[in-house]
Amino acid sequence: MTEKPGIKLAEYLETKGPLPGPQVAKLAIQLAQIMGEESESETGSRAPVLHTGRIMVTTGGKIDITPSDETDLGLPVVASFPQHASPEEIRGEEGDFKSSLYSLGCTLFEIATGELPYKGESSKEILKAHLNEAVPDPADKGNGITSELSRTIQELLRKNP
Repeated sequence: MTEKPGIKLAEYLETKGPLPGPQVAKLAIQLAQIMGEESESETGSRAPVLHTGRIMVTTGGKIDITPSDETDLGLPVVASFPQHASPEEIRGEEGDFKSSLYSLGCTLFEIATGELPYKGESSKEILKAHLNEAVPDPADKGNGITSELSRTIQELLRKNP
């Protein structure tokens, strides 16, 4: 990670709201590139879970990812980040790069709409929603989400990788 002043995307979204479609698309490209680099550095295994709390927007408008802390406790993704856990991980399978793409889809949905794709009052309810609920359409909730961007986010959120 490059040390540059900036703001966490979670904080930005909390104060300013979701980003318009063109900015989401631009962020999606940058985030996918960074995730690919992280995955390669970890010998092709699952890249760390991506969420808005890890994404820094520097004063120059560049994106940076803070180091992941999910391995600190040694907990599985479903326990640490149920909002970003892929269906295969929820079913007890090993996460891989496709699981990381699912977490990217969850993150992009949140950036575009201001909310996560699946909700529940408990982690268990959220995990069940990831498995059983239809993939939501971000265009129904987002500002200026094109059909292409909506399809991309929905493709990332497919139940079967």
